[in-house]
Amino acid sequence: MVRLFHSLLSADFNRRFRTDPGPDPGPLGFCYEYGEGVPQDYPQSYAWYKLAAQEEKGALEKCSSLLKIMTPAQIEEGQRLSREYAEKFLK
Repeated sequence: MVRLFHSLLSADFNRRFRTDPGPDPGPLGFCYEYGEGVPQDYPQSYAWYKLAAQEEKGALEKCSSLLKIMTPAQIEEGQRLSREYAEKFLK
């Protein structure tokens, strides 16, 4: 399982995501939020949920919940990653 999620986040995944969306970013947000198969990382979780929020209202609620437990530095990093992922994957 760990290998699967690491491969999903690889450069190859980034390239494929632009042409074939593949897996929903919402589950990646979940994995990072709870450390399921990847290290727990709230900024990464926030960024993936934010990307998923383009289509899922529940994902936006998850972003709001994360903001309550994240430090200011984590929030800043999550917002930066969110912008970066939006530029890569939503164009």
